[in-house]
Amino acid sequence: MNRFLVIGFEFRQSRYHSLILCKTKDDGAEYRITVMHGDIEKQLCNDNIIREVNGCLQFERSGNELQNQVKTEIARALGNRIGIPVRNPEGMADSAFMVS
Repeated sequence: MNRFLVIGFEFRQSRYHSLILCKTKDDGAEYRITVMHGDIEKQLCNDNIIREVNGCLQFERSGNELQNQVKTEIARALGNRIGIPVRNPEGMADSAFMVS
């Protein structure tokens, strides 16, 4: 079953909101991000997915550092909202990415 979440996240000392489509798949949940701010949304163009893998939220790093920063903040906010820890983009455990 698909559902939507609206979450807030901090990025560069400003507050933004994101609409997230939560899809249940055979290999875990998938979260498709839409940021409710045009300039920030452009950073995620064609790379707007966070996945639940082995009980943790993960996403792939891109070559764009700004895009990685946005996805990291959204993943942290999503993880806090749904109670799932976040792993760093390389998939290694990293206390800076773990949900508190």
